[in-house]
Amino acid sequence: ATGGAVRCQVDAQRLTVTPLPGSVPFDLSLRLDRIFGRPVKVRAVNAIDPQGGVLRQVEHRFDAGQLRFTTADDEFAYRIEVQDY
Repeated sequence: ATGGAVRCQVDAQRLTVTPLPGSVPFDLSLRLDRIFGRPVKVRAVNAIDPQGGVLRQVEHRFDAGQLRFTTADDEFAYRIEVQDY
C-alpha cells in the first residue's frame, strides 16, 4: 500500500523502490514476504541517488513481514537489503 506510485525491482536479497519523478513524500507499506515469496528480515533501508550512492539510512519499522517508511521528495530511490530467516 502506498500513498504514491512506485516502480519495484526485485533481486534475491534486495528490493529497489523508485517513486515516480516529481512525487511528493508519502507513506509506503510493503509486504516483503509476498514480494520475495518467502519470509525475510530487513538488514537495511537506504535512500540512494541515481547512481546508487547511499544518501542516508532510512528510519523504518518492520513487523509481521510488513515494512513501513516515508519517502522524501529529494531522494531518487530506496534500496532495501534483506536476508532469509
